[in-house]
Amino acid sequence: MTFIKKSMTTSKGFTLIELLLVVAVVGILAAIAMPAYSGYIQKSRRTDATVAIRAVQFAQEKYRGNNTTYGTLAQMACRRRPRAATTPLPSAAPPPPAMW
Repeated sequence: MTFIKKSMTTSKGFTLIELLLVVAVVGILAAIAMPAYSGYIQKSRRTDATVAIRAVQFAQEKYRGNNTTYGTLAQMACRRRPRAATTPLPSAAPPPPAMW
């Protein structure tokens, strides 16, 4: 009898029941959290879409201010100002010398 009591009190680790309970709790928490997370993702995508639509609206109004009709996306894209040229990043090694 003392051998059984001693081995039970000195054992280290988790029992199968404890592990199953932890897995069940984590599963329940994940089931609750996933719909909330999906809602946040959907809300952020909706916000991004609203911003994009407003940018198109602004471009249409700007095009209409200079022309008699609203333009197509292709016409508005041609009117965009080119971006400023960026300076290239210096390379790690100098270029090889010219051989002429």
